[in-house]
Amino acid sequence: VALDLPGHGETTRDERADHDVHFLVERFKAFVCELGLDSSGFHVAGCSLGGKVAGVYSSFYPEQVRSLTLLCPFGIEMPTKSPLARQYFETDERVANCLLPETSHEMRNLLGLALHRVPSFPDHLLNRLVHNRRPSYPFFTKMTDQLLSPSNRYLLEERLDFIRC
Repeated sequence: VALDLPGHGETTRDERADHDVHFLVERFKAFVCELGLDSSGFHVAGCSLGGKVAGVYSSFYPEQVRSLTLLCPFGIEMPTKSPLARQYFETDERVANCLLPETSHEMRNLLGLALHRVPSFPDHLLNRLVHNRRPSYPFFTKMTDQLLSPSNRYLLEERLDFIRC
């Protein structure tokens, strides 16, 4: 079973709600309980933010998780930062130009920072992507600010010793 975290995929984007790691872990817990997996144990995998949520969940509820697979999990200090992390954390660009592109050029730059090999996309397709994402920018800004706050940024790393699977 795969799920989209709140604000991702086709889920709603409620900019009034909190979207810090604890909120996302509790939402994941509700999902697990609804499926009845909390009593039988399950295998969990997550990538990027999903990896952070999966890892933090596993640290709080180790008796429920049989195995854990983390793919490039967000929330661990990297000895060598990715180009995207360097631009976000080490420049003044921050969210405005880095994660919330306003033009096809900025979207191409974001893809170049996030992907090892960037497929060739025509400008009109990138412009449509920017246009479709723009209404969600207030949500993405709030979510990013919460997830990167000092109490949330490296929470997975702080909880690694509590993972028991």
